[in-house]
Amino acid sequence: AGLVLLAVGLSASGLSLRRTRSALIGAGALAGFMGTVSGIGGPPIALPYQHEPPALLRATLPRFFMVGGVLGMITLACVGRLGADEFLPSLALMPGVAVGIAASHPLARHLDRRHARPYVLAISFLSAVAVLVRELG
Repeated sequence: AGLVLLAVGLSASGLSLRRTRSALIGAGALAGFMGTVSGIGGPPIALPYQHEPPALLRATLPRFFMVGGVLGMITLACVGRLGADEFLPSLALMPGVAVGIAASHPLARHLDRRHARPYVLAISFLSAVAVLVRELG
């Protein structure tokens, strides 16, 4: 959470992280680590895309999460930590996924380049705060 807040603060200050191969590798590694330890792996990978067209951000993040999720589940299954006790509660998330998918297309038309960056930063900030509240509360 602290790393995400630092990244959001640096980004909001005007510092820009260019979307280079090394930046994406670093962001991907940090996102994988943070996703594993905190459950919020998206912000590090979203930050290098904050100045890109929203269509590129929308096309990239779902693929990143899908690959990361599949690799995480395979890893957990290989070490014997993915069973019914872990899998069945995740089904409670499916209605939210369905609503998100249904709402994404109509909302995408209203999200232009000028508005994408504040949303990326706000969601990153709120994710970090939610983790802090959960861990400190």
